[in-house]
Amino acid sequence: MWCDCCCIFLPLRLGAIILSSLMLIYQTIGIYLLYTYSSILPFSSYETYFYLATSALQLLTTFLSLIALGIRSWVLTRMVCWTWLPLLLLGGVRGGVMAYMLQKGVYSVEWVCNQNATSTLTANSTYITNTTTGIESKLCAVGAQGVVEYAAIALVVDYVLMCYLAFLVWRYRAYLLTLARFPKIDYASLYT
Repeated sequence: MWCDCCCIFLPLRLGAIILSSLMLIYQTIGIYLLYTYSSILPFSSYETYFYLATSALQLLTTFLSLIALGIRSWVLTRMVCWTWLPLLLLGGVRGGVMAYMLQKGVYSVEWVCNQNATSTLTANSTYITNTTTGIESKLCAVGAQGVVEYAAIALVVDYVLMCYLAFLVWRYRAYLLTLARFPKIDYASLYT
């Protein structure tokens, strides 16, 4: 193989386990926030469901990656490695469309802030009055454009981490292939 340690900051398996654990935590928080506070964002309900489904697929694949790396499973590692490929494409589309729709609909976030975060503007221009002003008031303190910029940065960081975890899983798969080519390997020690 060309370079066994290129682009790897921690030991391969341990670093991938740590990264997938951190990704599981922030993806769970992200899905919760998107589901709970999607009313102040300029998305239709179908868009929100698409973003939630894509995030849930990413969460599931990250969880499977964590299990595959944890139990050193060749079959599960291979399956997850091939699952990451379409998910990277889907995640890139999700991030780009989501950032574009946030920038396009920044006026609705401004409108919510101007209403003291007690009403939201839905996709079909109807107004819904809310009684909660928890996170909405904190987002309004940042400003609508700041919310859009921070969300776009978070989407880029999410995509970069997703690509890096896919690289680590692929690299671990190549490592297992290399181990399998050695003639005198005790294969039972891979699972202990």
